[in-house]
Amino acid sequence: MAKTIQLKLNKRLLTNLLKSIVISLVVIFILEHFGRIEYKKPRSDKYYAIYHTFFDGSVYSDTNFLTKNNYPKFGEVETYTELLPYRILATIYSEEDFVAFLILTGIIWLIFIFKQYVRIKIE
Repeated sequence: MAKTIQLKLNKRLLTNLLKSIVISLVVIFILEHFGRIEYKKPRSDKYYAIYHTFFDGSVYSDTNFLTKNNYPKFGEVETYTELLPYRILATIYSEEDFVAFLILTGIIWLIFIFKQYVRIKIE
C-alpha cells in the first residue's frame, strides 16, 4: 500500500499568515501615497496619466476614465479622491509593488512565527 502523508497545519499559523498579508497590504498602500502622477499628451486630442509608484513601478490610465477633470493641465494637483484609484491599482497591479508585498509578507510572517515559538525571558 502507498504511504499517505499527513500535513498538519496549526490554526494560529494560518491566522498569522492572514494577519501578515493584511498588514503588508496596508503598508504598501500607505507607501503608495509617496508616488507621483505625470500627464502625457501624445496627440492633441488624447491625454493619459502615468502614476509612478513608490517602488518605481508605473500604472498607466486614460485620464477620462479615473479623474473628474477630463483634460487636466500639466502638473495640475489632483484631489485625494482622484488619486485614490491610481494608488489602489498600483498596490494591486504593479509588479514592483507585488514583489515588495511578497517580501514584506514573508518578513512579517517570520516575525509572527518567531514570536510564537521563541520566548525571551529577561531577568
